Amino acid sequence: MLNSLRKVASTIALGIALSGAGLVTLAPLSGCSSSSQSASDSSLALTISSASLTMNQSSTSASISATLARGAANQSSVTLSVSGLPSGVTANITSPAYGNYGSLTLTTGSNVTAGTYALTVTASDGAHNAAQALSLTVYPASAVTITPSSTSLTLYQQTATSIPFTITRSTGNTNSVSVSAAGAPTNFGVAFSQPGGGNAGVVSLTAGSSTAVPTPGTYTITLTATDGTVSSTANITVLVGVAITVANSTNTAQGISGKLQEFMSTGFQPQLYTNSFFVSAPSTASLSALGGQHLRLQPTHYDLPWVANSSPAAASDWSFTLMDQTVQPVLSVGDNSPIFQIAQAPNFLDDANGNFIFNTTNLALFAQYAANLVRYYNKGGFDAGGKHFQSTSSHPITWWAIYNEPNLHSMTTAQYVQLYNTLVPAMQAVDPTLKFIALELSGYSGQAQLWMPSLVATSGLTAQVDAFATHYYPTCKQTDTDSTLFTKVSTFVTDMTYIRTQLKGATRFANTPVWVTENNVNSDYQLTGNISSCNGGTFVSDARGSSGFFTAWRPLIFSQLGKAGNQSLYHFLFNGSNQYGEVNNDSGASKLLSYWTDYELAHLFPWDGTAATGGTILTTTTSEITPTVEPLIVRNADGSYTVMVTDYAVASTTDDNGSGAARTVKLDLTALGSFTSGTRVDLNSATSLTAGPTSTSFTPTATMTLNFTGYGTTFLTLKP
Repeated sequence: MLNSLRKVASTIALGIALSGAGLVTLAPLSGCSSSSQSASDSSLALTISSASLTMNQSSTSASISATLARGAANQSSVTLSVSGLPSGVTANITSPAYGNYGSLTLTTGSNVTAGTYALTVTASDGAHNAAQALSLTVYPASAVTITPSSTSLTLYQQTATSIPFTITRSTGNTNSVSVSAAGAPTNFGVAFSQPGGGNAGVVSLTAGSSTAVPTPGTYTITLTATDGTVSSTANITVLVGVAITVANSTNTAQGISGKLQEFMSTGFQPQLYTNSFFVSAPSTASLSALGGQHLRLQPTHYDLPWVANSSPAAASDWSFTLMDQTVQPVLSVGDNSPIFQIAQAPNFLDDANGNFIFNTTNLALFAQYAANLVRYYNKGGFDAGGKHFQSTSSHPITWWAIYNEPNLHSMTTAQYVQLYNTLVPAMQAVDPTLKFIALELSGYSGQAQLWMPSLVATSGLTAQVDAFATHYYPTCKQTDTDSTLFTKVSTFVTDMTYIRTQLKGATRFANTPVWVTENNVNSDYQLTGNISSCNGGTFVSDARGSSGFFTAWRPLIFSQLGKAGNQSLYHFLFNGSNQYGEVNNDSGASKLLSYWTDYELAHLFPWDGTAATGGTILTTTTSEITPTVEPLIVRNADGSYTVMVTDYAVASTTDDNGSGAARTVKLDLTALGSFTSGTRVDLNSATSLTAGPTSTSFTPTATMTLNFTGYGTTFLTLKP
């Protein structure tokens, strides 16, 4: 039988045992099998009963068995060896010799370092070697190890979860084990079902409550298990996300009785440094594609057509050449119905600071100027100094705004009321079909409260008003932080609410809309000598006007002002610098990120200006207490839904044109039912300036996850 066993391969099952101090004897299971082998086969193969051993420090032992498979001709004596032993571990080896079975017993000493070691067990007959890898893990003499069932998860604010964990103990350790946690953020709860003398427990994680939640982000929570003598740790990575739930109900407290009736548009400021834009870049394709309504014209300074008041009048007193380099192309675009803001009086009626010299004579001349503008664009022109002046366009100008930011031009509320009530009738006498915009207030804090009561009073504006307008800029300082600029949005909303409340309180203005006809991130501009108009120092352009910051800024403003009842939002300038423009003010007219941001808002939330249209604003709830993610969800007339989610979280309170903080958002649309198709547009700093954002199709689900790497906005269009 012995010779027979040498000629065939035999196998043996695993056997491992541990003892407190001595060798553990393993009883291998015997068996035999036969196969047809070559009489000259002298091969050698090795198997071991386990590929890993776990031991404690301080004189514990563990054994494995070794089984050989020999070729028919291999009758050599075989020895076993082990390599890779750490210091403090000894090996007792029983070699197979002329048989097929052996064993290896490892014994730890008190000086062995706890850890995992890679060993190699080798069988050799002098001519052939066979080897197997053996992993040895040595635990401290009194070890406990904690292993959670999950080491990575996403937990949304105001939700909770539980994670079971197991405790592995060294042999003979029956001590009571307790588990604690470190690294959880503020307002994040961690509780335990302790293992005690057992080997299992549960950690419960709670991401805040309805009154306090952790800041969204990724956190490492370290669990520590200890029996009072030894301990071990395990990490759980928790991503805290934002949860937004959409209800199938109209939020009648927002917008105009629950409707989003807010259109996007843009503006031009014809003056010396912008006159040549359409001359060098005559195409209006990009402007037309932008989709703005009632494009705004704000001629100032040297572009004003009434340049002198000669007596008698001279033909050289008037020149529309410079102004019309911008006005005529704009009249040919879109709805062919721009707003012409009579931003200031002719220069000869102003003082050295550009402020209107207010007296009866000048007021009459100002009204004459306004009436001639209407004649020029709408009624076949006028004659002066023996010359006829008439617009070349067949499109009249219906919308007119009266004066620019009177609160910044040393004008009192009483003077503005008198100015408005004088100019409007003079213009209506020429063309009674005109529409008028009042105020155009520089909307810094507290100005609406100073101006609106006088304007809506019975003794205030008595001439026709078709819209009230205000301007919103959060700063004139490039050094103000991102956080400061985002925080200012709430003051805009407060002012908008105040203005609308004042209008509703005056019967004749109860249904008069409010428009924001200027908006951007920074109102500072460059004076002669590269001087800042804001602080008198060196002017520094604010790149946030067209950076990744803007892809969060403008959608946030659009959403919050629209919800507050604003009905138009104008980018200050179409052509300008990276602070002001949507396209560069150069011959290439290359698009900026601000262009694509406004493009998406105009096309995804269209409104034609009529009371019957506009998407229905749906009620949303968010898990955030201090919002950093803005949702806007509307139901469109065709039954589809437009979803906008904006991440405006700052990474650091000191960031100035930073990249923003990452957010993971769970969007629960269950209440809206099922959808057949959807498209998605992501707008952020990675958006192509040449091609714009990419629209991709996807299959919507009731719950969707949106991942933001920083500032940006995701738009979804969902069709039921």
